[in-house]
Amino acid sequence: MGSRKRPVNSAVWAKRAKDAGIDLSDVLFQNKKGMYEALDEIGLPRPKTLFYPAAECDKHRREIKEFIEKYGPVFSRLNPLDASDVRPYKMFIKSLQEFLDFVSNSKVNLAKYEVHIVENGNVGYAGSIVSDKRLVGELSRGSQIDLFQGWVTPMTAMFDELRRRFVFMNDEGYGPEEKEILLKAIRMIKDHKGYFEFFVLDSGKILFKNFQTRGGFARI
Repeated sequence: MGSRKRPVNSAVWAKRAKDAGIDLSDVLFQNKKGMYEALDEIGLPRPKTLFYPAAECDKHRREIKEFIEKYGPVFSRLNPLDASDVRPYKMFIKSLQEFLDFVSNSKVNLAKYEVHIVENGNVGYAGSIVSDKRLVGELSRGSQIDLFQGWVTPMTAMFDELRRRFVFMNDEGYGPEEKEILLKAIRMIKDHKGYFEFFVLDSGKILFKNFQTRGGFARI
């Protein structure tokens, strides 16, 4: 098998668009704080997070070190004040030094960025849910990047209105416990409408990392 290609993320598209004179700031806008506030408002568990001005990371070394030791490995992204600028990120950061190296090697003007650090832990599964006219959920083994970059085919659960139960598809190799994980995540959103992303830690804890409504609490 060949090696995986590096995923083309929004930061890459932002740079390509900016170089071509195209403004994608509205499309690529990310209101991460607003997204987490929205998850808090509807009572869904979410990852712990830290936000600091990127140029002030040295001032917060102790807090960042403690956060990584407690909730790591962590995910970190440099969010630009100008939404059309690139957004460097790094996954699976396991130490303060690794985090500081990521920030210092990012090759951006830190004065124009805010650093975002997110609890990630050891992820066993990732999934998403769409609750609108239809209720559909999906779950795959591995991290969020495996699922959302299309490297794996997820198990899907769709609510059948006629039979009043969930019907599973692409579930070969998935057992009853894994189906229950997906159904549990679906039950957790209750009657809220929108698009949700979640991941499952090795401990079995489900954390929601994205929530969008038609109006858009956050755009990814």
